[in-house]
Amino acid sequence: MTARRIRLSPATRQMVIQAVLDTPDGHYVSIQEPSRTLDQNAKLHAMLADIAHQCTWMGQHWEADDWKRLLVDAWARQEGGHAARVVPSLDGHGVVTLGAQTRNLGVRDMASLIESIYAWGAEQGVQWSEPVEVPGWVRA
Repeated sequence: MTARRIRLSPATRQMVIQAVLDTPDGHYVSIQEPSRTLDQNAKLHAMLADIAHQCTWMGQHWEADDWKRLLVDAWARQEGGHAARVVPSLDGHGVVTLGAQTRNLGVRDMASLIESIYAWGAEQGVQWSEPVEVPGWVRA
């Protein structure tokens, strides 16, 4: 039997139920939250660009990807999740940061991250290039 991913909707729900009933014992079924949306991803990167242009940390400006690591780490700590860890590199000539990554976030967690960044940005006086109102697609 080949693995299938089916998005649940009123039209597919009965089909999924029947597929489960028809599946032999010993197989696994996984139901998971949808991963972040493209709109959420675009929103996040627009916010990170605004922060990179307007904010400093430790007396210097940082790239959007650097801000992403800092803000995701802060959000993960706030949510009680796994924050970043710094470990020696495999060759022993540097360090590597391990931790939460946005590619693994579902819609709800991505919405929480975006709201957390809005709150942090408000404390820093960030002027957003997009409206501050959190649209429905961001909310869980």
